[in-house]
Amino acid sequence: MDDRQSDTNAPLKAIERIAQSEDRLLAIQFFLFFSRFEYALKCLNRIKVDRKSNLISADWDGYAQSRESVWLKAKENQEFREALAFLDAAPPKKQSFSKGELIWNPNPRAGDPPSLGKALFYVRTVRNNLFHGSKFDSANRTEASRDRELLKRCLTILSVCLGGDKKLQGKFLDGLDC
Repeated sequence: MDDRQSDTNAPLKAIERIAQSEDRLLAIQFFLFFSRFEYALKCLNRIKVDRKSNLISADWDGYAQSRESVWLKAKENQEFREALAFLDAAPPKKQSFSKGELIWNPNPRAGDPPSLGKALFYVRTVRNNLFHGSKFDSANRTEASRDRELLKRCLTILSVCLGGDKKLQGKFLDGLDC
C-alpha cells in the first residue's frame, strides 16, 4: 500500500489542490451561471418531466427550438460568433466507457449546422465534463488552457442568450438583489 492510500487525509488534500488551482474562480463562475440559467429555464416552465419518476429537468432543447429570436440576436454578437466558432473548430468531447476504460468520443452534434440548440448542447457538455470530475484527472491537464477557453466561451454563450431574452433574464436575476 502506498502512502497516499494509507493517508486518510489524502482525499481532502487532493480536493484542496483542485480548489486552489488557478482556474477555480472561472469554474465556480461557470457553475453558478449555468445553475442559475437552468433555474430560470425551469421557472419559465421550460421543463421535461420523466413520466416514470415524475422528476423534472430543464428543457434546454425545447427552449432553443422555440427561441429563434434569441438565436438571430445572438448571431449578431461578435463574441457569440467567436465563441461558437471556437467550439465548432474543436467541440467538447463526450466521455463514455468502453472495454473497461473511460474514453473520449467526438461530440455527436459536431457535424450539425450552427443553431442555438447546438450552442447550448456544447455548454451542457462542458458542464457535464467539469461537474463529473473528468477535467481534474492528470491525463487531461495537458489541455488546461483549452479547458479554460471552453469555460470562457460557454460563459459568453450563456450571457449573450440571457441578454437576448428579457423573461429569462428576469427569472435569472429574481431574488439576487442585483
